[in-house]
Amino acid sequence: MIKMSIQDIVDRYTIIKLKLERSNTTYNTIQEEFKMLENEINNYKYKNKIITYINQLYNINWQIWNLESDIRRWKENELWLE
Repeated sequence: MIKMSIQDIVDRYTIIKLKLERSNTTYNTIQEEFKMLENEINNYKYKNKIITYINQLYNINWQIWNLESDIRRWKENELWLE
């Protein structure tokens, strides 16, 4: 098991949460990792202080994913026209 900082745990947690929500994936390994990260967050002694940070980071990652999706769609359309 690799030790991770709480910052890395939270970042990975929000990204996996988005992945699970958006892709409807059923990969057990991703779901297991999500549960493991969630457990680490729940056991973190300053959990109440990082909940706001988790929500903010989730929203930022959500916006980034939307932008990336828009860019990919634009590129696909541009390449298709060529």
